[in-house]
Amino acid sequence: MPMIDPPALPLGPPVVDRIPAGTLLWRVHSKKSLANQRNPTPAPTVPGGGRFDSLDGSYSYSYFGQSEEGALAEAVFRDLPLDGRPRIIPAAAWRPLVISGLETTRDLQLTCCHGPALSRLGQDSWLTRCDPEHYVRTRRWAAAIRSWQPKVDGLSYRCRNDEDQLALVLFGPAGAGLFDSITTAGSSRPLVAQPTLDLVQHVARMHTAALS
Repeated sequence: MPMIDPPALPLGPPVVDRIPAGTLLWRVHSKKSLANQRNPTPAPTVPGGGRFDSLDGSYSYSYFGQSEEGALAEAVFRDLPLDGRPRIIPAAAWRPLVISGLETTRDLQLTCCHGPALSRLGQDSWLTRCDPEHYVRTRRWAAAIRSWQPKVDGLSYRCRNDEDQLALVLFGPAGAGLFDSITTAGSSRPLVAQPTLDLVQHVARMHTAALS
């Protein structure tokens, strides 16, 4: 498993995934933020933050799923333990959240970070499956991949706890603001309200987990 820092250059030409305009994406986020809002927060240390956050705030970012299940897998069920303890999702980890649908307003180009394309980057599935304690290193990889392909919109990858689902992280300029490549598609739905709660409970059962 390549728990290493990124090289100066990729091993081969990175593969690019194309997401056509009009594609529906999903985001699970705080009700205090807009669905297409960029996150400008630097994340130089762990714990805290996501896998591909900006270490120094030189770019903004946000995470999305290509399905509702994928968005929930990444936002709510990403760090479920597999150590014999009950797999319980604390109330604070899901009750304040909403899920929003968004539509791409133009074609998106994403560096492919799944399947054999990972080998061209000099990586394997460690990049998207490692524990949060290693997120400082995965953020270095995100910065390196951006430097290799500065014109792509983000990265596409398999959800850590659901390899059937694809997730993506979109990058933007430094500072707060909205993505111009996606627009909201309908209203945000609280995870605690029906019928969305049924979906969250269904995904919890798929992960052999329970909601507190």
